[in-house]
Amino acid sequence: MILRKFPHLYLSVVILFFCSIFPVFSQENGISVTFKNNSNNILQCGIFEQDDYVPFINLDGKQDRHFDNFTVGSKVRCSIAIDGRSSTVLTYFDVTSAGVHELLIDKVPCPSCREKGGQDWRWATIIVSPDGHANYNRLK
Repeated sequence: MILRKFPHLYLSVVILFFCSIFPVFSQENGISVTFKNNSNNILQCGIFEQDDYVPFINLDGKQDRHFDNFTVGSKVRCSIAIDGRSSTVLTYFDVTSAGVHELLIDKVPCPSCREKGGQDWRWATIIVSPDGHANYNRLK
């Protein structure tokens, strides 16, 4: 048999077999994702790892970054700089689909801001998922 003459092929066949049975060993949990900063300001994002958010992206305005093997269901939070001293409130979302995730800055209603003597809105980071759905979750 060929496998007796080439024992390393036997090991390769066994590994391929187990990779096809167990999705943990395959690339099924990774998706192709692009984060696109549609603002003119700096975008910063962190990904949830080991009970904390770890920074993984820092993009200047109108820039994007692509990831080929992003883990499906990753928890991400982002903010966009408003000026040199402040940024938007952190916006939280789960990455559940491949494609371009656009991030932009926009005004959202803020009744409690008005109660404190301020405006009735605040700047927020809005995430537009690949399906076109706009998302703003600030508390999680």
